[in-house]
Amino acid sequence: MSQIEADVSTANIVVDKETGDYSFDICIDSQDAYAGAEFGVICSEGTEVSSIASTAGSITGPKEANGLVWFGFFDGEDSINGEATITDEGTLDTESDAAIVIQDAKVYTIG
Repeated sequence: MSQIEADVSTANIVVDKETGDYSFDICIDSQDAYAGAEFGVICSEGTEVSSIASTAGSITGPKEANGLVWFGFFDGEDSINGEATITDEGTLDTESDAAIVIQDAKVYTIG
């Protein structure tokens, strides 16, 4: 797999201050066809990624490895064009400062 350039941004950040439930979207936009994307995030203490949804491909993760929580989506060929959105949902500790930092982001092609 090779990497291509793509714009990656976050949007629609929502936090329920009573329950600590959160969700946010990561938006990917590429002019080239691609096969998938993966993200490695750092979660502050008391923050947990519980589910991932995507508008493209099959979901992977969330899975902890090497100090990061990894998730993404993929397809077996370079069939994803233009925009795709991946939604991260989870919980955080409302009694302390909480953060999720995207440490690593990659968009992949097969061919």
